[in-house]
Amino acid sequence: MVGEKKSRMRRGFTRLGMRRQWMGLSQDELGARARVTQAKVSLAERGLLSVSDEDATRLSEVLGCPVKDLFGDDGLAITWDGVLSTEGK
Repeated sequence: MVGEKKSRMRRGFTRLGMRRQWMGLSQDELGARARVTQAKVSLAERGLLSVSDEDATRLSEVLGCPVKDLFGDDGLAITWDGVLSTEGK
């Protein structure tokens, strides 16, 4: 289970970081709005931290999308224009 969550977080890097950038937020701004530290946002974006369910929920609320769109295992990737698309399909 732990390895599965780490793997999910690594795939979430692109989605979390790109969604934040698409929304025009810095890591500091996202962290402040979601009540998490900038360091936690940075580590989560790089897949080095598995965020709690509560933090993931707050991040997704600030970014205006479901948690699964940021951290899910559904083969979706967010593009620079903020649109979800399937990878390699």
